[in-house]
Amino acid sequence: IEGLSNFVNKYEKWILKKQIPIANDEGKDDTEIAYEMVEHQKRAKKRMESGVLLLKTDQNCFDAFLLANRAMLMQMENSDSLENKRHIRAEYKWRPFQLAFILLALESTINQDSEFRETLDLIWFPTGGGKTEAYLGLLAFLFIYRRLTYTESGGGTVAIMRYTLR
Repeated sequence: IEGLSNFVNKYEKWILKKQIPIANDEGKDDTEIAYEMVEHQKRAKKRMESGVLLLKTDQNCFDAFLLANRAMLMQMENSDSLENKRHIRAEYKWRPFQLAFILLALESTINQDSEFRETLDLIWFPTGGGKTEAYLGLLAFLFIYRRLTYTESGGGTVAIMRYTLR
């Protein structure tokens, strides 16, 4: 939990560092857009803090997060072994955007009354950057969380995914 809190705090410091040049660029046409982007970043940071708080206060959430991380690690190790790649376990890490995405989406994923429940959180950049792992990490968390919370039914359908084929 402490490491995740530090991660979010570093993101906040990055936001503040990016905000200083905007304040010094008065008169630029893009200043209003830049301030709007900073506000989006601040909102994302608050959502990430909500995710960390849930991990700290909700045992099912914490257990699901741990098991989802273990499942993703096992998948990465298995995938690498099929390609005859060998890595030291400590080399497997979430990329910062992946961890941020999972933390950001935790609360709205499990709380049907979340103010962000209807928000579409989309990761948008070219193929090969790790988007699928971020989505699968969140889905693994949700599969496990719902199984822990709704022991008999698992809470029903968790996700429907559609991927375009190349």
